Amino acid sequence: MFLSTRYNPFDQFDRTFNSFWDDDFSDFFSTIRVPQTRRISKEEQLKRKLNQLHEEENEINHYIKQYESQIEQLKKNKEHVEKQKNVITEQITKIVEEKKKQLETNQNENNQNQKSESHVFKKVHYISDGMEIEEQYDSTNPKNCYKIIRKQGEAPQIISGEQQHNQIEQNNTEEQQQVQRQKLGNGLDEKLEQLCKMTGKTFSELENFVVENKDLTIGQLFDKASEQKLI
Repeated sequence: MFLSTRYNPFDQFDRTFNSFWDDDFSDFFSTIRVPQTRRISKEEQLKRKLNQLHEEENEINHYIKQYESQIEQLKKNKEHVEKQKNVITEQITKIVEEKKKQLETNQNENNQNQKSESHVFKKVHYISDGMEIEEQYDSTNPKNCYKIIRKQGEAPQIISGEQQHNQIEQNNTEEQQQVQRQKLGNGLDEKLEQLCKMTGKTFSELENFVVENKDLTIGQLFDKASEQKLI
C-alpha cells in the first residue's frame, strides 16, 4: 500500500510529454503531405524544351524588328546626308562659276584698258641685205598688219595680217580636233569638266585622277580629291 501511493516524479513528466505531443503537434503532422517522386517522361522534357525554344525565337524576332527599324532610320539619315551633300556641291559649283565669270569680266576690262594704254601702231620701210622691206604693225588688230619683201629680179612677197590670223585659227581648230579625238568617254568628260569648275583646276591636273576613280560620282570625286589634297 505504501508502495502504490509512493510519489513517482516520472509520472508527472510522462503526463506533461503526452499532453504536449497531443495538443501541439497533432494538427501539424495531420496536414503534412510527403511529396511523391515523379519521373518526367522524355516527351514532357521535349515539350518543355520546345516551349523554351519558342520563347527564344519570339525574343529574337523582337530584336530583329528593333534592328530593322534602326536600319531603316539609318538609311533615311544617309539619304538626307546625300541630299545635303548634293545641295552643297551645287552651291559650290555655282559660286565657282560666278567667280569665274567675275574673273573673266575683270580680265576683259583689264585687257581693254591695257589695249587702250599700250596700243602700238607703226609703219616702217627699210633696206637690208639687198632686200627692201615695208612693214606695218597694229597691236590691237592683227589683220591690219602686213609685210612686203622685195628682192631685185623677183616678184614681191606679201605676208598679210589676214594670212597670219587664218593660220592661227587653223592651228586652234586642229588643237580642238585633237582634244575631241582624245575624249575620255563614258561620261568621264562631263565629270572632269564639272570637277574642274568646282575646284578651279585644269583638265590636265585632274584627268588622271578622274580616270583612276571613274566609278565615283562627282560629289565623291570632290571629297576624295579634297582628302588627297589635290584641290
